[in-house]
Amino acid sequence: SDRVAKMDGTYIPKDRRVAKRRKLEEAAAAGGVGGGDVATMGSVDALATNGAPVPPTTASVGDVGGAETNGINPPTMTSAPPSAIPSAAIKSEDNTSSSTPSNILFASDLPAECNDMMLAMLFQVYAGYKEVRLPRPGAAFIEFDDEHHATLALKGLSGFNLTTNDRLNLSYAKV
Repeated sequence: SDRVAKMDGTYIPKDRRVAKRRKLEEAAAAGGVGGGDVATMGSVDALATNGAPVPPTTASVGDVGGAETNGINPPTMTSAPPSAIPSAAIKSEDNTSSSTPSNILFASDLPAECNDMMLAMLFQVYAGYKEVRLPRPGAAFIEFDDEHHATLALKGLSGFNLTTNDRLNLSYAKV
């Protein structure tokens, strides 16, 4: 069995979808599934459900990338982390060329409803995050362990849309 082969180290994952599709195509060619064929049903997946539509988000267990997952669905991300967003997609408004790098970032022109918890949620995903300080409305200081971590956060979140009209303007703080 597959369990014994996994323990032995001789397990080779099987693409079960290929075998299932082959069976369904053979059944469709013989006219065995509801009298329809692949052309009229739309796809082989439609044959598996006897013509009932299959929502695009529905996936069977172990059907991820054709590999066996032992009944565990891998985690899916609902949104990309800031570091995964291409830099071309972010219209950077930072002043990194005119200011010297620092471990503290300065956020300016913040909306009135922006608070320290909101900013902490944005920045805590970056390594080295220490704290957020709001000295006055519309401005904040975000502290990191070192310049490298602050630079990663600056590049990742500069230009982030806080609201539909307000963007996060980040720069290095003057120390």
